[in-house]
Amino acid sequence: LMTTYLLDDQNLFFDGIPDLLMRTLVERSSLCLAGSSILQSGYEAKFGRPFGFLPPVNETRLFAPPDLAAPNNQPRRGVIIGNVWSARVLEELRALIRTTGLPVDWFGNAGAPFIEIDPAELRADGIELHRNLADEPLVERLRGFDYGIMPSGRLGEDPELDWLFRASLPSRLVYMLTTAHLPLVVLGDPETAAGEFVARLGLGVTCPYEPAAFAEAVKQVTDPVLRSTIRDRAARLSPLFASEPVAEWVWRSAEAGRPADDRYEPLVGQTWARTSPRRAVFSGSQRRRFR
Repeated sequence: LMTTYLLDDQNLFFDGIPDLLMRTLVERSSLCLAGSSILQSGYEAKFGRPFGFLPPVNETRLFAPPDLAAPNNQPRRGVIIGNVWSARVLEELRALIRTTGLPVDWFGNAGAPFIEIDPAELRADGIELHRNLADEPLVERLRGFDYGIMPSGRLGEDPELDWLFRASLPSRLVYMLTTAHLPLVVLGDPETAAGEFVARLGLGVTCPYEPAAFAEAVKQVTDPVLRSTIRDRAARLSPLFASEPVAEWVWRSAEAGRPADDRYEPLVGQTWARTSPRRAVFSGSQRRRFR
């Protein structure tokens, strides 16, 4: 039994895998899964076969307790984890933080080795860069921040990475959600996979790389009422991102040729029972990618 699990796109919005090869893979797979709703609907529409949804997951030992209290930093402190793959996104992020004056901590490589940046220059912009940490100390630090930041892209402005922003759901979002229940601010286009995910599940907001919009977004997600709503929702959703049940679920699903149950459907707002593939709605620029 062969299962195909798509985390990044190499066919819909990027010419990495020819149609014939991708179609052969899809048709020969016992089970097809996708890691974002955009990948799921897009590949269903193009290849005429249902794709199940399987999100990025995390170990339950790292999950925040359901009643984890929110910090109350003054001024509010944001956090970024992981890497940034685009020099343009990094420059826009630096300008945004520098202009707003909102303090941000970053645990990661800041683009290295693809992008070289002096940590002192980031500090001057208001971004304190920290080395990568093991899970336990990182989780402890994350729980001391008021909100998480996901630098994404402006669709159509960076052709080399547009496909990644558009279709790939960053696992770091799930990590911040499950370990610290952080309200999320996605920077960039609301139609990115990250923006769509956060908006659909009510876990935060998406805003452009504009100082006034970012300041307002931070104000919204750290407002005590909305913050409490987001954190409660994160606590309720976290069990769906547990890594431990995944292997057994995939094996049962592969044997059945379809998802063994609908446990992940609350994350995409659909039911598996349908007679034909769900057609996605795309903008003109997206539609041209379907050959």
